[in-house]
Amino acid sequence: MGDVGDFLEKWPAHALGRSFAKSNACVINNRLVSLTEVETKIPNIVPKPKFLDTIEKKICDGLKNIQSNDRDLRFQIYKEAFQSFIHEFKTYRTFLSDIYKEYEEYLSFYKAEAQKLRPVKEYLWTISQECDERILKLQKRERPELNSLKREIIRLRELVSQLKEDKVGLETQVEQLTQSIKEEHDKFRYEADAKRLLISEINAMRMQFDESEGVSKQLQSKTSRQDDPVLLKIALEQARKAQSASEFEVVQLKAEYVNVMPKSRYDALWEANSKIKNDYDMKIKENEELNESLELLKNQLNEVMKQRDQSETTVQQLQRVSTPRPEWSEVGRKLPGGLTRWLEETASMTSQEKMHFLVNQLTAQSAENIEFNLNEYIKEELNFVPSFLKTTEAEVTVSRPIHLRDCLLLTHEIWKTRKNEKDSVKEHSIGQRRRSLASRRLSQMKPQLKPSTISPNITKLFDEFLYNFFKQIYGIEQIRIEWAYGFYEMLIKEKNNYKLNELRMIIENKMDEECHWHLESWILFIKEQVLTFIDSSNNSSVIIPTTENSEQRKVILKQTLHEALLNIFSQQDLINLNIIQSAEEYASLQIKDSPAKALTNMDEGENKDNESIQTNLHNMLDFNKLFNNATDEDFNPFLKELVSIYKHLKTTFVNGIITELQKLTSDGVQSSNVTLAQVRHTIERIAPSTAVTLNVRPKSGRPITTQQQQYTLSIDIESSLEWLFRIKPSDSPSQSISLNQLTTRLEGCNLFFGN
Repeated sequence: MGDVGDFLEKWPAHALGRSFAKSNACVINNRLVSLTEVETKIPNIVPKPKFLDTIEKKICDGLKNIQSNDRDLRFQIYKEAFQSFIHEFKTYRTFLSDIYKEYEEYLSFYKAEAQKLRPVKEYLWTISQECDERILKLQKRERPELNSLKREIIRLRELVSQLKEDKVGLETQVEQLTQSIKEEHDKFRYEADAKRLLISEINAMRMQFDESEGVSKQLQSKTSRQDDPVLLKIALEQARKAQSASEFEVVQLKAEYVNVMPKSRYDALWEANSKIKNDYDMKIKENEELNESLELLKNQLNEVMKQRDQSETTVQQLQRVSTPRPEWSEVGRKLPGGLTRWLEETASMTSQEKMHFLVNQLTAQSAENIEFNLNEYIKEELNFVPSFLKTTEAEVTVSRPIHLRDCLLLTHEIWKTRKNEKDSVKEHSIGQRRRSLASRRLSQMKPQLKPSTISPNITKLFDEFLYNFFKQIYGIEQIRIEWAYGFYEMLIKEKNNYKLNELRMIIENKMDEECHWHLESWILFIKEQVLTFIDSSNNSSVIIPTTENSEQRKVILKQTLHEALLNIFSQQDLINLNIIQSAEEYASLQIKDSPAKALTNMDEGENKDNESIQTNLHNMLDFNKLFNNATDEDFNPFLKELVSIYKHLKTTFVNGIITELQKLTSDGVQSSNVTLAQVRHTIERIAPSTAVTLNVRPKSGRPITTQQQQYTLSIDIESSLEWLFRIKPSDSPSQSISLNQLTTRLEGCNLFFGN
């Protein structure tokens, strides 16, 4: 059986009547819309059947009379048109009536099902309201407890400070008591020595008394032999006198020698006093000599001051008639490469040699400006014209010159404005997501017409943003395009400046914008990891105040920085880079810097010895200066080395992707073109699951020590693939591109994973 269309008459070849429709109907967004001949601008040459023209006119008039998007009214109009078909085509009336009946029954069935789901909707809405009320009650109930905990923390801090003050007071009392104990010990020792001398003298006197008693006994024996009472009486009286005299002498010695020091100590003190007196006499003589030399120096100083005044007068006269010396640092900021490159190239030059070098630089720069043609560069290097360089005027555009420092400041302002715009869009999207649970579930029940595999880009394209940025700053179109041309020329010329080169590659669609934000987050992550390693490890750290009103400077040892970097990166990543040497050259602590205010985890010998502390300062680095990113200069040498590590890790990961894709295209089955699905499958195969998850800091607060989880920052794979397959910013992503073109674009794609 053939097709049904073979038995139908073709219109307009077999049209019986000739009539011209006054309107045309077309389908827009799955809706039938009536367009007049004036709106379509297409004259109706071919006639239509009268019945078709009547039906179309009836439908168009009905839709115009509705003036709303009510689906029931629109359905009623098309229902009446279909009933007119059934009424007019009598031969097909039965068949068309069956079709109409089936549609009506199917529609009634779905209306009944929707009516059944209405209680579920109301129940979900009630549950969501109850949940919201519970959350508010919990927050209200926990708020007093949080306030009480905060007050308790403040009270405990005050108690700790009070205990610290009490501790200092107790230490002072202990020192005073120790000193008093020493003095009492010396006093008791002197008294003990005196008592020992007194005891020795008493012993000598006792021996003398024993001898005299022996003599008296001998005399008594003699007198007893002689039996002379007179002699015995005289001897007794003499013995009593000798006894009273000796007792008086003993009492006198006790009274005199109680507070008397030993003779040896007296001799030692006498010698020390003699030495001090001699030293005092010598100091007096030296003081007299120094006074004389001071008078001579004062006279010489007066003569030198007179000579200085004469020299200042001469210098002022010379300055009036001579050319002032230039500020070479300001000159370096205006030249290509910035101040860092100027200091490297003119490190050992005299003022005359710097002037010749500056003239050569300006001559080369002017010759480069003459030879450079921006329009030819865009035609040769790019396959499109950036939006902020487009103009509607036919006149020749002259670019305005812009200095390197101004270009860097403008670049910083561009990224700052871009970040604010992305943050505002993110906050707006978060606010839209705060809907009730019932609304989200009902929106999920609706069928999706075209499921998208790539997430939509909520923010504006960077090309469009840059156009709006220059338009907002420079309101006049001619001034805007001239400054835009000058800015873009500076980006092209400064190829050694990483910040400007990165912005140029993003404008030329050679690098994804997300690479900039990912690198910025990666540097902040490395800084946090180094700080965490220092805080959690037993390493030396010094806090040095710069000025009274400025913040304190954090200083770390060079060895500590090296250990922290080894804890984050592998030895293989640091083997070919001079990151520690760059840190020493850029952020070494100078001797003229302020002395250490607080030193932790240092030996007692280092605290007591000033020379060892100064030796330590030579081995320390200014941590704040290492990660300082000036807005009017390029990255410092330390950050440049970190960027080199970032590029090396990214290149290693991208080379793995390219190797896997080359295996797919070299087996004879796959073509030379690579599809989006193949690239996604390759990334998922060679990268672990942590490549697309956020794991910035561990929950324990300690640094990550395993090599497998050293640093894993999340990236949006779908957004990166969308940029990878969009060759031009204004075009939609293509389904496949060649392998060579993919290899070139992978270098600028936001695909990074450090293993």
